Amino acid sequence: ANATNYNSDAEVDDSSCEYPEPVKGCMDVNATNYNSTVVIDDGSCKYLEEPSGFCPTEITDENKDTVDDACIVPVDESEDLKSDNEGEGLLPSISLFTAICVVVIIAFRRR
Repeated sequence: ANATNYNSDAEVDDSSCEYPEPVKGCMDVNATNYNSTVVIDDGSCKYLEEPSGFCPTEITDENKDTVDDACIVPVDESEDLKSDNEGEGLLPSISLFTAICVVVIIAFRRR
């Protein structure tokens, strides 16, 4: 029923249906060239030059040059490293504990 050459009288599907090409273009409602009929975003969105202080909810390739530096929150890399290593503290502790136990067992057996 969505084919451009749909025939309601047809009784057998002969695979001759033709469908329109999906509309490609800009799907971002904030873009100057937004198109509500677009089905496939082709990355062609255009934006007005934003005034200083522009802080979008998401920084993308399209708007990254217009984002005010005050909007960018610096990341403390040392905090990231600490959080990455927090889960690794247990395994080295177990290994050290195991090594101490082995040494103690060997020492008691030699007595």
